[in-house]
Amino acid sequence: MKATACVILMCVCAFHVFASTATDIAASQNRKAHDRYVEVSKKADSERAALLGEIETLRLRLSDLSGKLRSARDESANIMACDKKLDFNSRISRRICADASAAAPALKAPIMPTGEEAAAFAKSAFMELARELFEPDAPRVSSARISANETVEGRSFRIGSTTYFVSENCCGFMLADGRLYGRAFSDDIDAFCNGKSKVLPLDATGGTLAETETLARGFSEDMRRGGIWMWPIMFFGFLSIIICALKIARFSRIKRAPKDALAKIFESLDRGDEPHALKYVEKLGFPYAGFLSSLIKSRNLNSGMLEEVSYEYMLVAGEKLFGKLSVLSVTAAVAPLFGLLGTVTGIIKTFGDLSAVGAQHARLISSGISEALITTEYGLIVAIPAFVAHALLSRRAKSVLADMEKLAAGFIGRNSNGK
Repeated sequence: MKATACVILMCVCAFHVFASTATDIAASQNRKAHDRYVEVSKKADSERAALLGEIETLRLRLSDLSGKLRSARDESANIMACDKKLDFNSRISRRICADASAAAPALKAPIMPTGEEAAAFAKSAFMELARELFEPDAPRVSSARISANETVEGRSFRIGSTTYFVSENCCGFMLADGRLYGRAFSDDIDAFCNGKSKVLPLDATGGTLAETETLARGFSEDMRRGGIWMWPIMFFGFLSIIICALKIARFSRIKRAPKDALAKIFESLDRGDEPHALKYVEKLGFPYAGFLSSLIKSRNLNSGMLEEVSYEYMLVAGEKLFGKLSVLSVTAAVAPLFGLLGTVTGIIKTFGDLSAVGAQHARLISSGISEALITTEYGLIVAIPAFVAHALLSRRAKSVLADMEKLAAGFIGRNSNGK
């Protein structure tokens, strides 16, 4: 037993020594791996820091180059603008010098045949006027207002009391507040500035031309300013025009029945000549031809049946006479409502814009309300003719039906007496 215990004790000791040795070896390896990891991490951090420094350096160089590129681009744009301005000034100067040279002989000629003092005074006054006309203000960069929300950049110069505006897209006269008008003379002004013409338009109306153009409106401009509600109004308007033209064409072919029509019909019937009576009523046209033909062919029936025949044919004729007239009545009722709707939406938009820009912009209020009232104007323009046309055409249809009723009553009465 003692030997066995000793053997076991020795085995335990040996195992303990072996386990301690393995643990020390594992710990040593772990320390070496940790030291290697720390070394590799430090090296990676240093390399990352170096790369970040190089990236920051490149970024600063790129920003510097971008700034230089923008500066060069702005400088190039300024040089091009100066070249254009210099070229424009040169053309204007050459034109003015040419006109002044042409006018020089007239300035040197004596103004009055007698009286040296009067001639000198008149000559000095004329030269002052010529200097004002032929020595304009130097062209300067300015902006002109085409509409309430649109401006255009260009150059302006003044000759006498007229200020001209020239740009690549449009030319014209310009008021002191920057409004552009007289664009109808754009081609003439552009041709003069480019040396292609010796004629320069002049506004001699004293501003009346600008006021006239401001108040003038075109159909396309009204359609744009009126908004989406102008389209249904125009649809009903064109539809009413088509219906009205068709109904007028139909009614123009309907002639009133002669007063002696029944007398001629019964004259032929009394002779027993029914074909002659039918041939006569065919000449009366729609709706009397078919109406009287049906009565002639049904004359052997009693009065009640004849009334039914005449009533049935008058219903058919009434549908054709009054057909499509409801479109005119609907247009007369709906077009003003669309106009009112457009006005309401326009005023709502105007007050919305007013709340954003402030109450001091009176021009915005007036222009917005005027645009809002365009739909009401066109709604009434469409509705009033439609209402009048409906009334006149309905009256014409009713008069035709009234003639048919008179003919029916007269035919039934004479036919009953004849029996």
